Amino acid sequence: MSNVLFDFDGTLFDTYEGISRCVNFALCGLGKAPLEEKTLRKFLGPPIFSSFKEFAGLEDELVEEAVRLFRKEYVAGGVLQCRPYDGLPQLLKEWKDKGVRLCVASGKPQFAIELLLEKFGLKDLFEKICGASGAERDADKSQKVRAAALEKDAVMVGDRLFDMEAAKKIGLRAVGVTYGFGSEEELEAAGADRLAKDAEELKAAVEDLLKI
Repeated sequence: MSNVLFDFDGTLFDTYEGISRCVNFALCGLGKAPLEEKTLRKFLGPPIFSSFKEFAGLEDELVEEAVRLFRKEYVAGGVLQCRPYDGLPQLLKEWKDKGVRLCVASGKPQFAIELLLEKFGLKDLFEKICGASGAERDADKSQKVRAAALEKDAVMVGDRLFDMEAAKKIGLRAVGVTYGFGSEEELEAAGADRLAKDAEELKAAVEDLLKI
């Protein structure tokens, strides 16, 4: 059977609004200036600990507190500030009906993934969901992808270089979506086998690779 693995942020759901607001909430709580959109968008993809250090320039001793403030605000309401990308729910249901095994491989907290999929009526479409536990500091994306892969004939779908690199590391093909938070150049450089700018192109790319 065919198997499609999805990243979450920037691939299945547009989560920019909630995450960006909570990042600036945390920074303001530390007495730091809020970040502009160009920098905030870089937070979508990498682990949150390294993002606060690299993109916000926080010293090591402040990163733990920044993440604590971020997570507190995210759980309080930021997690719900998002939506599925146009055309994705319909495509997922179509593939499910065809017998394609759908999975999630993401560094996003497990609770958040399950909450949002349930809220939008999509959870039952996925056979396996591999997210991060609250105890993980910097989730290894390749481990998530490996854990989520149910078939040798699998394709990873993601919007950042981390998704492409994780897929290649364990020998999977990968489709990079340019409607998310990464650029076409980033995805190609990371080894994407195909690119897709919307759900229609994603359908064509994955079905061509898997011969569905």
